[in-house]
Amino acid sequence: MNEKISGNQLCAIIFILITSNKLLVLPSILYDCTANDTIFYVLGMFIFDLFCLLICAYVNKKWKNQTFLERCDKVFGANITKILCFVIFAYFAFKTFLTFKETQNFLSTTIYVDLSAFTFIVLFVMVAVYISSRGMRNVGRVAEVFTPVVIIGILVSFLLAFPQ
Repeated sequence: MNEKISGNQLCAIIFILITSNKLLVLPSILYDCTANDTIFYVLGMFIFDLFCLLICAYVNKKWKNQTFLERCDKVFGANITKILCFVIFAYFAFKTFLTFKETQNFLSTTIYVDLSAFTFIVLFVMVAVYISSRGMRNVGRVAEVFTPVVIIGILVSFLLAFPQ
């Protein structure tokens, strides 16, 4: 069974993760400092992350016969590639933790007032393990299908928030 995901699916997954992080984590933290100007900072950081994503998509398209690890190994060598992979893993783990924690905060303050962090973590991990056990190809497909929905939701949110 082929469990690889396409470059488009990987970009869709990264796009959804970046978007969820920007919309869940940053506004609540930044509002204390910048009040109503927070949207401009979030938009700027979103554009920066989108630019980085486009660079990744370009590199993926240019060297489509090589994986990221193969290309890094060829350019940087084995030791630097291991360090780079660890740094990327730590970065995504931290970003995932921020999004995860902010989602739990959001749900516990708005919908499920009695939701404990432990319950949320256990349920979330169970769902993530189940989805992962079904194969990464399914995750890629879901991300590819929901990316237009996420983009439309972001645009509507910005249009509704902009007059305020």
